[in-house]
Amino acid sequence: MDVIIEEINFNDWPFIENEIIEVEKDAFEDEVRFKKEDFENTFKNPLMSGVVVKFNGRIIAYSTGFPEDTNFYIESVAVIKNFQGKGIGKKMLIKFIEIITSKGYKSISMHATSQAMKEIAQKLGFKEVQFINKYVGNRDAWYMIKIL
Repeated sequence: MDVIIEEINFNDWPFIENEIIEVEKDAFEDEVRFKKEDFENTFKNPLMSGVVVKFNGRIIAYSTGFPEDTNFYIESVAVIKNFQGKGIGKKMLIKFIEIITSKGYKSISMHATSQAMKEIAQKLGFKEVQFINKYVGNRDAWYMIKIL
């Protein structure tokens, strides 16, 4: 499957807004984690960074985050349902980690809100720091960190 992974920043929001919101709704249809206002707050931060995955010109996955001193926090990772389980999330995170690493951060952290995401993060060198019951709605989470 040929996909394109592109870096995004705060300037891209007006051009990708609708597609990002659709990915979020599709990936987490049981309970949308981020609303339009949440994304707008993220994209207002000039230091935010992210990646999108495109298939046939359409965004099918995204990940965003922002710096917290020498740590970079990955705030969100989402892949539309039809593309889950096909390695898209892992490929996307590998690229995002490369981008984050190139910017000189000392660590990367995230909350994995599914067992699949936790396992991908562990394969990419993240360590579980804390389990959080009902982190978002009814979703539990594992706080994970990767030292660079």
